[in-house]
Formats: sequence, C-alpha cells, structure tokens
Amino acid sequence: MDRIPSWLYRVLVVSVVGTLLFKNVFVLVTLFGGMTLICIATMVTYPLRNVHRDPYDLTLLKEIHEREELEAAAEAHRLDEGDVVCSRCGHVYGSKFKVCPNCMQSP
Repeated sequence: MDRIPSWLYRVLVVSVVGTLLFKNVFVLVTLFGGMTLICIATMVTYPLRNVHRDPYDLTLLKEIHEREELEAAAEAHRLDEGDVVCSRCGHVYGSKFKVCPNCMQSP
C-alpha cells in the first residue's frame, strides 16, 4: 500500500482514547480486534479498488472522442440559436446571455 488511510488513524485514536477512558481490557481487545478486521478488509479490497483502465484502450479513446463531439455540437447549436427578445422589456440580445442585459430578467 502506498499510504495508510486517514480513517485508520482515527480508529487507532478512538481505540486508545476508549481504553484510557474505560480502563477495561475487554474494550481494548474489542477495539483492537475490530481494527485488525478493518485492516484485513482493507488489504483484501485494495487490489480490487485500484484496477486501472488500460491507457491505450480504444474504447476509452472512442468515448472521449464522442463526448467531445457532443459538446462541440451543443456549443454550435447554442451559438446558432440567434437573438432572443425579452418578454418583459422587449430588448433584443444574443442567445449567449442567460438573462436580459437590459432588465436582468430571464426570458
């Protein structure tokens, strides 16, 4: 593992504080046993979470290309909409504005 997760440090602090507060051996065994189970679960699931996608995978490249094409088409469509007439004041303004620059109201 590259680094120990911050929540593991929190579990350790809680277990030590709990032991100092309660001064009970059962609490100490329970907390450290729970912490041990958490560590084992982390070690088992760590390789499963860090499955990386192949950087040379063509399907990933295709998805990125399709997303960029959709964004470009949406931008072109937005720019082609033309002018908008404000229903409140009648001012004509470009479609790139979300609100009327004259009265600051949305159409």
